[in-house]
Amino acid sequence: MLELLESDCGCRTTANQIRKLPKIGRSGRHLIKTDGSLRCLSIVTVICNGKKFYMLEFDTSDDSKSLSTKLFAVNNTTNWGEQLIELEQKLMRGSLSWPTAFLDFIFGVKGHKSIFYPQTSSENKGLLEPESINKWTQRVESWM
Repeated sequence: MLELLESDCGCRTTANQIRKLPKIGRSGRHLIKTDGSLRCLSIVTVICNGKKFYMLEFDTSDDSKSLSTKLFAVNNTTNWGEQLIELEQKLMRGSLSWPTAFLDFIFGVKGHKSIFYPQTSSENKGLLEPESINKWTQRVESWM
């Protein structure tokens, strides 16, 4: 999907980071239910049309939540390290839901966007049709 952003939309990825989500209290949300492995957060830095964006996704391979990509328009990275730690904690406290009020505070109401993944048919669970990937790419590009 990132390759399509680069080839079809002229974007480029400049960094890709995988982080383990923290354990908060006695909750087990930081673990994948199916195998007990640690749940991770992917952070990709994308440059598109001269602007910088962060693209975040957390692991939902255990069907705990629907997968959505969260895009952030980046204007200032001064406190990003601290904000990312707080975002991870709020994500875990919020039952794996994006903390919208926190994101509004950091990035502004129009500074972040959820890009939902296409639905897959029940007989092809886990496989995305090429056309649905193109539509996802178009949704990402239109917001950027």
